[in-house]
Amino acid sequence: MIEFVLAVTLVVLPLISGILEFAQLATARHILAYATQEAARSAAIAAMDERSSIVRLDSVLGSLFGCAGGGSADYSIQLSFARGLLPLVGGDFASGVEPTEGLARWQLALTEASLPNRLQIKVKDNVLQTAAIEVGLLEATYCRELFFVPASLLIPELMTLWTADPFELACLAQGRVPIAAAAPMSRSRFP
Repeated sequence: MIEFVLAVTLVVLPLISGILEFAQLATARHILAYATQEAARSAAIAAMDERSSIVRLDSVLGSLFGCAGGGSADYSIQLSFARGLLPLVGGDFASGVEPTEGLARWQLALTEASLPNRLQIKVKDNVLQTAAIEVGLLEATYCRELFFVPASLLIPELMTLWTADPFELACLAQGRVPIAAAAPMSRSRFP
């Protein structure tokens, strides 16, 4: 009986928690890829037309949540990230939640997207340029919280061995795991 308890405690439970943690990270990676794609689309549109609907939505939501940056392309990127990260905080646009609960989830997603120690955004312009279009690259690194105890203690310690990036090291020091995604931004060179 003692052998069974030891086997379950030392082998099976950490194995199950590791499997569940990696499933959570895979889901978060997929959501981050979607959020990065949305932000790249927003950046391409905002760079082409400063009077776009995204920038107007930016100023409305910025005033609603008391955030600065109305009208800037950077803030529209941040807002698109918040919209894309909404499933990570338990919300989406089609869930039919109550308005106050939906606004609270929006605020949480916007906070996650605006904290400098949670999300790092790098925009590389003119990665590829032709006569008709120019293509840039938007790279995002998000610090994802870990949930299951044995894996949440082991994964950050192991990841510190192979990274030298200061943002990723700060993320790992918080007990979080950095996940990354990239999306192309293409714009027409003609108005």
